Amino acid sequence: MKWGATVSRKSNGEMQNLVFLTYMSRSGSTLLARLLSEYSDIGVSLEADLPDGILHEGMHIESVDDIHAILDRLYSNAKFVAWNIGRKSLGEELLKTDFPIGFGGLLNVLLNEYFKKENPKIHIYKCGEYIWHIDTLRKIFPDAKFIFILRDVRAVYNSQKAAYRSKDGKPMASYPIIAAALFNRLPLTIEKQPKNDWLYVLKYEDLVSNGENEIIKLLYFLGSSTKKTRGDYYDRIPLEQKHLHANIRNPPQENRVRAWQYELTKTELVTIQNIAGDTLTRYGYELVETERLSFKEGIVYFMYWAKYLGRLIRKMAVKVSRFILPEAWYLWVEKHLSVYL
Repeated sequence: MKWGATVSRKSNGEMQNLVFLTYMSRSGSTLLARLLSEYSDIGVSLEADLPDGILHEGMHIESVDDIHAILDRLYSNAKFVAWNIGRKSLGEELLKTDFPIGFGGLLNVLLNEYFKKENPKIHIYKCGEYIWHIDTLRKIFPDAKFIFILRDVRAVYNSQKAAYRSKDGKPMASYPIIAAALFNRLPLTIEKQPKNDWLYVLKYEDLVSNGENEIIKLLYFLGSSTKKTRGDYYDRIPLEQKHLHANIRNPPQENRVRAWQYELTKTELVTIQNIAGDTLTRYGYELVETERLSFKEGIVYFMYWAKYLGRLIRKMAVKVSRFILPEAWYLWVEKHLSVYL
């Protein structure tokens, strides 16, 4: 492709039939993605670190040079490379699109390229952390729909501590306060939304126990048919991430829904229920009674809070250093402290 060539441009206006799949990590989102991707008119993407200006540094494409820069940035990210979109093809599509191109236009082009072979009617972009940014996304994508898959935070944390990140081999979670604190944010995020037809909350436990009916209801929300004709979502998952989803091809395991009861330590269980007990009961999850913590368990409980406080201090140090230190020093602080966040 000759980047200086004259091309016919197309509008980068509002994307039709866009859905965001949101969740807390280890809440069953990949299971749901696999089930939905079996339907011929639904396509579910992998996760990716896109330049959205929300979770990651943003971008604004106003020239051909900007297209070169954004391609360099996208193809330096392993998660995006796993999408298997040809760089030349993507560049050509961006070149055809009206400038300026913001995140809305970029995501439109990316998903069209990602699903080009299947050409589904509904594009689902899978990004868990967007649950905390619904208001911002609604401004960019006013016609988009949102799915949130909700799971008992005790089960979420139990799964997180047993799962190892592909990039560094460390557990996804090592102490429970962060998971419980995030879970407590859900009512502020979900319930502040007015009654609407664009937000669907699905409980993981219902998906496991009554999957067929839950999927039918979700298909109605999406405006999808019930015809299954497509392949396996598991095949799209990069090799280095497959260990996180080893059971995804198997039927949901009902016996694992409450495995947290005998796999969490008493201190972990007490910590989570002390922090998120009200939110758990709010969403229909029963609390379990526990014995009083022993002196040794109390020390562990105290250490959880000490680690959490240390994490908050490190996060604050990174933020403050951005404003008071020269850029080179700030980048050093961010690099070395972010390892522990």
